[in-house]
Amino acid sequence: DPCKSCSAGKYSPSEVATSAAACVLCSAGKYSDTIGALSAAACMDCAAGKYSSSPGASSAAACMDCAAGKYSETEGGKTIDVCLNCVAGKHRAEKGGVKEGDCTPCEKGKYSAAPALTTECTFTCAMGKFLDEEGKTAAADCKSCGAGRWSDTLGMPDDAKCKNCTAGKYSNTLVATGKGACKACAEGWYSTISGAAHVDVCKGCPMGRAAFYAGND
Repeated sequence: DPCKSCSAGKYSPSEVATSAAACVLCSAGKYSDTIGALSAAACMDCAAGKYSSSPGASSAAACMDCAAGKYSETEGGKTIDVCLNCVAGKHRAEKGGVKEGDCTPCEKGKYSAAPALTTECTFTCAMGKFLDEEGKTAAADCKSCGAGRWSDTLGMPDDAKCKNCTAGKYSNTLVATGKGACKACAEGWYSTISGAAHVDVCKGCPMGRAAFYAGND
């Protein structure tokens, strides 16, 4: 048969074609594995999460994945620009993300200000602080244990490890990193309250009674 078919990645709607030049390339962002295609309808879009800048692609393999840390909801993407960054506070280790939801939020206790992050978030809240929300972007998002409490643990996902100053002591320090921040009630004074934030919890011993050392409970 002297009539030749257009190769994969091309099509020709012409009924009387006299050369291969009549075969039209599928446009960038598309591909076709059909030999002898008659119309552009044979050219299929690259899937979401992929793109192709090369016209005349003959298979889906020509569609390149968006890089790790990125995603694309666009079908038929023609350039790498369709791949959007996972925003700060999120990360993605795999290629070819197809929606924003494929970006994983930073876990509780951690944060990241970097967009297009390809690894888990590594910045942790400092001692004396915790972070009970996912997807956060800055150290300022970390919350303090608060006055009357302390913690020497990094990256806490909640305040469960914020420890109270014991009865007989108090602390007005908002971000305390050790029990040394808890100050003892003075000699002759006492307190039965744990987690106290102010010296006012310390009460003087009543008449006829005494406390001979600091920090009485």
